[in-house]
Amino acid sequence: MNGWRLTQIQTASLDGESFTWWDVKWPNLQGWVAANFLENVYADLVPENLTLLPTGGGAGSTVQVNFKIDDIGNGASLATTANIVLSASSTAPSDTDPILGSVNVNALAEDDGTESFSPDVTIPAGTTSGSYFIWVVPDPGGTANQGPNAGTDISAPFTVAPPPAAPTDVTASEGTIPHHVAITWNAVSGATAYQVYRSTVNDFSNATKIAGALTSPSYNDTTAAPGIAHFYWVRARNAGGPGPAGGPATGYVPLAAPSVTVTDDAKHIALTWAAVTNADTYQVWRSTTNDESTATKIAGPITTLFFDDSDVVSGQQYFYWVRAKNSATGAGLFSVVEMGELAA
Repeated sequence: MNGWRLTQIQTASLDGESFTWWDVKWPNLQGWVAANFLENVYADLVPENLTLLPTGGGAGSTVQVNFKIDDIGNGASLATTANIVLSASSTAPSDTDPILGSVNVNALAEDDGTESFSPDVTIPAGTTSGSYFIWVVPDPGGTANQGPNAGTDISAPFTVAPPPAAPTDVTASEGTIPHHVAITWNAVSGATAYQVYRSTVNDFSNATKIAGALTSPSYNDTTAAPGIAHFYWVRARNAGGPGPAGGPATGYVPLAAPSVTVTDDAKHIALTWAAVTNADTYQVWRSTTNDESTATKIAGPITTLFFDDSDVVSGQQYFYWVRAKNSATGAGLFSVVEMGELAA
């Protein structure tokens, strides 16, 4: 004899719950025995893997909420949205808690379909400081998500805190350090980190963040191009996010030292040097002792890459230095000293 026969007759929904009517037949010695039964088909939407980026911020700040929703039931989902709710409760959100946003879950397939979501939501203006939870509620109405796993809302902690004040006394070195700009500022109460911004124009909206997560109130900018004036701002941050910018302070790396060559002949001492990036003009300095602090400027500004010193006397040694200069940052570093003397 043939085996069992199972036939689906009809599927219907009632009050958010799905039902399927089946006809079943099985054989015995007298022939076929027929029966039918009603199967309840659940549609459970279960949120998973909830993370927040960042995990804290001030009122009005933006948060990316990342999560998946898994349809683990064996029926079609009747829920259409999943809400994202801010609540002070760690057990369950209330009807009066603010809804930060919602996602459409209509696209979830039957039978173990999953979908990932990453909406950006905003913490409401006026939210007081404190510890909160951001909840994902897959069935806000509580009726469409029928099944044994219904009500499995999940949450992640979120801290609402005011951002710290702007740092004060922001300073930047102006050509006093050969290869970097040193930035300092006063520590800010409640700050957990600092960020440094830089621009070549005095406009914070045009600035680029060049350092973040600094824990001490100082930073050395080793990427600043020599001979260019930069504007610097500093922001303090904590769990409430970054605060307003302090500054600006103007700082720069001095122009590099030229590489100089000295050639002697019977009538003059000739100097030549390589061009310096961002330089407009050059200066030539001279002394009769090997000490740049005693040197006198004998030429400059000049735009050429050479100079012939004919104001010299026989039998006297001369020591030379060359400096590059521009209008933005002034004269740069002294070159390495070079000695010259009229040829016999």
